Amino acid sequence: MTPAYLAAQREIDEEILSYIREMQDTAPIRSESVCGFLVRIRRRRLMASYVADRLAYLVSRGFLEAKREWEGGEGEVTTYTISAAGRDVLDGVKPW
Repeated sequence: MTPAYLAAQREIDEEILSYIREMQDTAPIRSESVCGFLVRIRRRRLMASYVADRLAYLVSRGFLEAKREWEGGEGEVTTYTISAAGRDVLDGVKPW
């Protein structure tokens, strides 16, 4: 991976963390809403599978918490919240 690719990836990760941090108190955050934010608001050309991969990565690093819930006809739905480690990274207290 090139340094430019890694920088772009980190920028997207920061946007994901910022979005979830700002919106988690108003509504459950799902992969679809994160993808919609990045594509429509940030004008990113991303596939939903790429966003899902970045979310999984951020969960594995401990920056996000994933909660699986059962929602009637929709089946199992995963919602995301930012963790203390994710807040520390965004605030610059902790390195990536």
